[in-house]
Amino acid sequence: MIDKDSLQKFCNNHQIKIIDDKKQKYYVERDYLNSFYNLDIQCSIKSEELYTIEITKNEMNNIVSFEEQVYRCMNQYGHVDLFQMLLDKNKEEESIRSKYPAIQKLYDQYKMMLNLVKSSELK
Repeated sequence: MIDKDSLQKFCNNHQIKIIDDKKQKYYVERDYLNSFYNLDIQCSIKSEELYTIEITKNEMNNIVSFEEQVYRCMNQYGHVDLFQMLLDKNKEEESIRSKYPAIQKLYDQYKMMLNLVKSSELK
């Protein structure tokens, strides 16, 4: 989960305006539990915050171009698996934090302490 300051900085850097942040996207998540005798399927309804944004075509092209360069570089030097592993790990951790509010709270406190240490080392 990205903090508000980082999101605001990203939006400012790319001239993105958040028009609406009060919507939710709903989807069904299926868990397949395979046992020796049968296959059980458990479904749960999940939701995720949804942003409606305004962005210029030129800025969107710049972001897409940058992402293509990153992936092309990763493919060229054979680091795609490592890069994908890091993305998957980040996604998994985000999922855990969204499922358990106490973990999210601890994570936020950890980030705050880390930033305090970093800012004190810069002085």
